Amino acid sequence: MSQNSSDWTPTPKQAAVLEAAQEAGLNRSISMICEAADVDRRGFYRWLEKDAAFKSTWEDIWRGTIKRHLPGVISAVVAKAQDGDIPAARLLADLAGILTTRVEANVQSKVAVARSDTKALERFLYEHPEIADPFIDFLFRPDPENAIEGTPGDTR
Repeated sequence: MSQNSSDWTPTPKQAAVLEAAQEAGLNRSISMICEAADVDRRGFYRWLEKDAAFKSTWEDIWRGTIKRHLPGVISAVVAKAQDGDIPAARLLADLAGILTTRVEANVQSKVAVARSDTKALERFLYEHPEIADPFIDFLFRPDPENAIEGTPGDTR
């Protein structure tokens, strides 16, 4: 369990909640975590509101869980995109900074706004080499049938 302050020590009940939150399992609600830790939900929310160190530790656990699942999620999206799923392909291209979204600036003109942080994507792929090659292969494969193009009616 991570702690953001070397001076902070969770109470036994807080420690129980933090431990329960790290147990494996998807679709676990706050109620389920609190029940597993034998803690009242209202107390949990009170800690989030009033105890900055608890809140910070809770958020670290949450972010860590997301990061642990992200390689599998990206692999699944790559697989869907390779099978021809256009929304999955667009998401991957957007994450890689290949696509931009057009936003109406005013009635007369449109501006392209990049929605991705390519440095963050590069860092993520570097940290997860197991998905980097399939991701890059998909994005840059020469198969024109699967090339990512603008949508019909796109005015670039």
